[in-house]
Order: sequence, then C-alpha cells, then structure tokens
Amino acid sequence: MNISVVESITQAQGAAIESILMVSKVYLDSTERLTQLNMDVLRDSVNDGTAAFCALTGVTAGASIKDAQSEIVVPMFERAMAYARNVQELASETQDQVAQLANARMSELKKVAKLSA
Repeated sequence: MNISVVESITQAQGAAIESILMVSKVYLDSTERLTQLNMDVLRDSVNDGTAAFCALTGVTAGASIKDAQSEIVVPMFERAMAYARNVQELASETQDQVAQLANARMSELKKVAKLSA
C-alpha cells in the first residue's frame, strides 16, 4: 500500500511536533531540577554565612580567627564542589535524554524514507 505524499507530510509534521514537545519536556524538567538545586544551595549558603558570621564575631584572638576561617572555608568549598558535580550530572543526563530522542527521531525518519522509496 502506497502512502500519498500528503499523508507522508502530515505524518512527518505530526512526528516533528511530538518530538519538539518531548524535547521541551526534557528541558523543562531539567530546568525545574536545576532551579530546585539552586534554591537548596542558596538556602544552605545563607545559613552557612550566618553561622560563619556568628562564629567570627565571637572570636577575639588572631590565631582563633584563622582557625575559625579554616573551619568555615573547607565545608563551603566541599559544598561548592558537590554543587558543580550535581550541575554536571544534570547537564549530562539532559544531554543523554535529548540524544536518545534525536536518535529515535532519526530512526523514524529512516523508516519513512524506506517506505516512500
């Protein structure tokens, strides 16, 4: 059974719209996850900054200030590294999902091309 050109174009347009919607959903979900991650980091940073300020205001000796700073900086650095890892993981997952959608779309296009040939 031959598919008419108009039917082929209609099917291709429908598949393209579906693909765009799927990619949009992937990016929307990723944006939501990134926003939540940023909000969590912001909340933790404000809490840590407040705690650090309180700790430093109670110190009077020079050596104690240096010790207090090192106790504050190390955990903040570790949280910054964890944040960077989380963002990289999120970006990688999003890229993988979009690549899978693109591969699926290319497979569909190859099938349609074979049917019309």
